[in-house]
Amino acid sequence: MPANVFDNFYQQLNKNDRAAVLNRFYALQVKDSASVRVDLKRLKKLLCDSVYGDKGLQCGLRWLADYDLLSCWDELSVPTLHQFGAHDNLVPRTAAELLTRQYPNSEINIFENSAHLPFISEREDWLAST
Repeated sequence: MPANVFDNFYQQLNKNDRAAVLNRFYALQVKDSASVRVDLKRLKKLLCDSVYGDKGLQCGLRWLADYDLLSCWDELSVPTLHQFGAHDNLVPRTAAELLTRQYPNSEINIFENSAHLPFISEREDWLAST
């Protein structure tokens, strides 16, 4: 995801626009899913807004913007399974394809009707695949 997207989220949060930040973040995760409205409802139910303090959100956004954990994967010697949504706006499908080329111990599943949250959009299929 482009760094400016993280920066925009962070700046909005610093302007005490917490509700707008959360709504944009939720929308980005379900955008282009085959079941956007249902997924959004489920996501909001799972992530009750009152659970997250502003400091926690700021820390999480900074962490996502500042750290690239791909280098850690070079240390892995066990097989890994990665689950991707075909319509993910946060982690593009090309990232999944790159994983299989760069890390032969990686197995990927692409969920064709999902965006960033296949465990919500295609729950039964996701559970069966893990």
